[in-house]
Amino acid sequence: MVDIRLNLQFSPENFALGVAAGWASAYAVYRARHVLGSARSALTQQAASAQNFATRTADSRYIEDLLKTCESHHLAGKAIKLSQILVEPRFIPAPPLAAPHDEGELPSVFRVVPHVPDFPWLQAAYNIETLSIEELGNGARAIALLGQPGSGRTTALQAIALWSLGRVEFKPPLDKVQERLAQEEEELSNEDRGKRLKERLKMEEMAMQSLAKSRGGESEGGKETGIPVFRQLTPVYAHLSNISVSTSEFGRQIDPAEPLVRAVQHHVSGATAKTIPRKLYERLNEGKVLLLLDGFDEVPVSEQAEKLAWLRAFMAEYSSNFVIVTAAPNGYGGLPRSGFAPVFVRPWSDVQAETAVANWTEHWGQISGRRRGGARPPLEAVSAARSSNRALSPFEMTLKLWGIFEDAAQTDTESWMRGVLVRYLPGNQPIGVILPQLARMAALQLDEGFITPARLEQTLSGQPIISGSDSAEEEDHFDDHAETFEEDEPNPFERDSDEDLEALFGEDSGRKKKAQTKTAAKSTPRPTQAGRTQKSEKPAKTQASASQHNALLNALRKSGLLLLDREGRYTFRHPLFAGYLASLYFKELAPDQQMEKAVLPSWREALIFAAQHTPLDSIVRSRLTSTSDVLNHQVLEMAGWLAYSGQKTAWRGDLLKLLGNLFVAPNQYLPLRERIAAALVGTRDKSAATIFKRSLNHPDNNVRRLACLGLGALRDESSIQELAALLSDKSTEVQLAAGLALGAVGTQAALEEMVEGLTEGNEQLRQAIAESFAAIPDEGYPVLYDAINHEEMMLRRAAVFGLRRVNTSWAVLVLYRTAMEDEQWYVRSAAEQAFYDMQYGSTASGVRPYPAVESIPWLREWIAMQGEEIVREVEKPEDLLLMALADGDPQLQSLSVANIGQLGIATHVSELYMALRHQDQAVRDAAYQALGELQLQIGQPLPSPS
Repeated sequence: MVDIRLNLQFSPENFALGVAAGWASAYAVYRARHVLGSARSALTQQAASAQNFATRTADSRYIEDLLKTCESHHLAGKAIKLSQILVEPRFIPAPPLAAPHDEGELPSVFRVVPHVPDFPWLQAAYNIETLSIEELGNGARAIALLGQPGSGRTTALQAIALWSLGRVEFKPPLDKVQERLAQEEEELSNEDRGKRLKERLKMEEMAMQSLAKSRGGESEGGKETGIPVFRQLTPVYAHLSNISVSTSEFGRQIDPAEPLVRAVQHHVSGATAKTIPRKLYERLNEGKVLLLLDGFDEVPVSEQAEKLAWLRAFMAEYSSNFVIVTAAPNGYGGLPRSGFAPVFVRPWSDVQAETAVANWTEHWGQISGRRRGGARPPLEAVSAARSSNRALSPFEMTLKLWGIFEDAAQTDTESWMRGVLVRYLPGNQPIGVILPQLARMAALQLDEGFITPARLEQTLSGQPIISGSDSAEEEDHFDDHAETFEEDEPNPFERDSDEDLEALFGEDSGRKKKAQTKTAAKSTPRPTQAGRTQKSEKPAKTQASASQHNALLNALRKSGLLLLDREGRYTFRHPLFAGYLASLYFKELAPDQQMEKAVLPSWREALIFAAQHTPLDSIVRSRLTSTSDVLNHQVLEMAGWLAYSGQKTAWRGDLLKLLGNLFVAPNQYLPLRERIAAALVGTRDKSAATIFKRSLNHPDNNVRRLACLGLGALRDESSIQELAALLSDKSTEVQLAAGLALGAVGTQAALEEMVEGLTEGNEQLRQAIAESFAAIPDEGYPVLYDAINHEEMMLRRAAVFGLRRVNTSWAVLVLYRTAMEDEQWYVRSAAEQAFYDMQYGSTASGVRPYPAVESIPWLREWIAMQGEEIVREVEKPEDLLLMALADGDPQLQSLSVANIGQLGIATHVSELYMALRHQDQAVRDAAYQALGELQLQIGQPLPSPS
């Protein structure tokens, strides 16, 4: 632990002079927390009233069922409620649409940290701007929540539901500043307390009024708006696999709410299913539903188009409701094109990982079932759980905690995974006996998207698993449980135009069909155990084939390992369970069969786990010599395999050498260089740190910048002196990266170098270091509190930026006091803006979807300069970007290609390739970034230009 006041001296003359003045008003600031608490208490009571109203009007049975689902639908759900161990999820807004730089706006110091959504581990170590659950509700009412499997997407939906119903609160833990303020209070006499409180009363009242105003107040119509948006809505959860529109079930024209009602009925008890339709329709018509839709990327690719069509129709009819859909950061492009604002699940920070360890430690007795004698895990297990957590997903972190707390000798992911799977097996079934069956079931799911009794019968009897749709055709529309479209009837969602959707859902389906759909939904028969309404019987031969393994599937469903959708199709409860088990099937395949599986996107997670136990040499060689795509995905994906493969793996050295060479290669496109750096961090390999350390002296500024960030993310303590030296680098971007990297390393030696930079660096570097301190509660908060009271103006101003990121009551009040009282206007103005930002700022205002092309501000200005007649020359609004691209100004050309990529305009891909030959480096990099954006959105590889 670092003693900030004794060990981290700013300079021989600094800080000591300011500490006394700072603590002189400590009591008043601390006392102000009670006033602040009163304001928040009033808002909490308002929120509670809204929650009670939502509960009453949404049917208490449904709320009970939803809470039960949310509390139990997580890895340890059989042992403990989610709310007891929940870590607050945070969210990263998508980068704003590229626009000309605003000279009056200070650029974020975190601009030096690249955003690589499918390789998020470089970004995870840094205190980037994020959104809370409450802030997520303040912007767009349609959000695509993106993250890789295991990133905590489903848990985030559950957390949103629990928070909206007031079942969880996320309060910052007690920190050293709070402790010191409490101690100060205890040492004051009653007379002094009263005197100081009176002196500060005016400031406290003004702060309370400002806070209350920022949280809402009255709208123009006199309606209270201080209640957070999500707490004014009724949360409704459904998995998209259960959203199905079949003309045989619904007819040719339907209200888009009907499939949702059926899906919700599938998730609830029989009693709730009978009463929920009317209540749900009422709330939808009122615009009071918070719809949480899970698993867009988990439904078969062939069905995703119909899910998008239904989403568009639903949002058109019920646009006043709030919709959140989870998906992967690859192949999600249809969602933003349908009006969803992309938001990414933030990988766990160090503080979040520490919170997870603390929660599991506190509740281990309940989780383990050993309340006596084993209520807390051994100290050595807790110590092991707290170390080496960088680049671990929440799923991996949960496996680690469960495995190490159960047996500290378990140190590898495979043993942790098997330990969790054992808890999901029915009865006392030995895992060794059932693993081969589970492995084939998982392989079937990866190849076909789901498991059915008939297909399981075929695969377990030795018939090969056939990838793609061919197997489904052999299945007679999957199996005897599935409801699908007959060959002579069209799939109503194989269409994209508004006219087609109108034909399906009716010109005014919601208003014309409300009465009949309510009646139909209310009388909907409950799905049978197979997951669908009863229909005429299939031939006996088909039934006999499918029923042979029904007992196994049903037992695994009851144990919680498998889930059953409305179509009678089974899937593993977590995609990574399927990935691990399928890797065991992969291990037994012939080399040529392994090669076939290795090229399938659905087998991505299986290959990661296969690296633990299967030689992948031939696959690695094939990928290293194959034609690359824009994102070099075939190679970079293998970096994740290194995190699971043994140190003696034959191909490890060759792959790391290639990655290192690509990272420092001259004339490398910047977006690709950033992806390589992020992938190297994901290897969790010490050799990656060596690559970065050797690159600190590279002549390219971007190589040095990324090398600094990589060393910080890997927490390489041996590089502290080299990073400190780069605090005075010729490049401001490198200076910022070095300062942020020292904060990510976080040792006492690193903190001492940070303090040096805080006192002697330029203004941007000071801000970067201050915001890094804001992510280190134990050591950073006291530094910031002391700095805000220091005599040096620039030090106080830097502290303001750090305190803006501190989510505590005392930080809010300190900033308000500084804005009112500091002697320097330069500090006061920064504090005033920081106080404003904490309540009204860009993160607090939520997110917005990207605008339509014709509404892009810079493009509208350019059109106005060219003359409005230019609009008549284009057939589509997207073509306006091409016309701007033809302009001779490199800045306009950079903006044009950047916007094409961010908006996912795939029809302009050829123009992006042409822009790669532009003479301006900025235009080339923007074009390459745009191609990468397109590849991620469409989910298909684009050929590399090299």
